[in-house]
Amino acid sequence: MCLTWVWKGYPRDLRHTAASLAVASGANVKSIQRMIGHASAAMTFDIYAELFDDSLDLAADLADELGTVGRPALRSEGRVR
Repeated sequence: MCLTWVWKGYPRDLRHTAASLAVASGANVKSIQRMIGHASAAMTFDIYAELFDDSLDLAADLADELGTVGRPALRSEGRVR
């Protein structure tokens, strides 16, 4: 007996998956725009903006960590000094 799996999707589903994986791996909007073939980075960001939220949070956390290297922490117990 031979079982065959048949994908019943659309090419745009593959594009969306590729773009989602690119965002998750840290690619910037311009790179994704070129990869997907959108007319502008704004169009790409409009479509995939919700995926970039996690990336922006991660970038903010990293910036906070870099800002406190070699200096005393600016925050203590949740309060800004």
